[in-house]
Amino acid sequence: MSEQQDISDDKSNEELVGEAVGGSRVALEQLLLVHYDRLVRHIGSKLPVSIREVVTAEDILQQTFLHAFRDIGNFKARSGASLSAWLK
Repeated sequence: MSEQQDISDDKSNEELVGEAVGGSRVALEQLLLVHYDRLVRHIGSKLPVSIREVVTAEDILQQTFLHAFRDIGNFKARSGASLSAWLK
């Protein structure tokens, strides 16, 4: 299933990004949920085995999402994959 299909049928990815940048927490939450599984896998693949008992991919993702909520107003989309790259 594509990222676009995971998002609400009523709004496109670009519309949600625009709303999130404009301050909509609901739009940002929807976008972060769409990216959640892929980001957990990405972070998990980069996490050194030596610290996996202390820090999990979900711990890091939680911090990433906190930063996203704080900084989304500064995000500038350049392509459809920009948000994913920004979150990584």
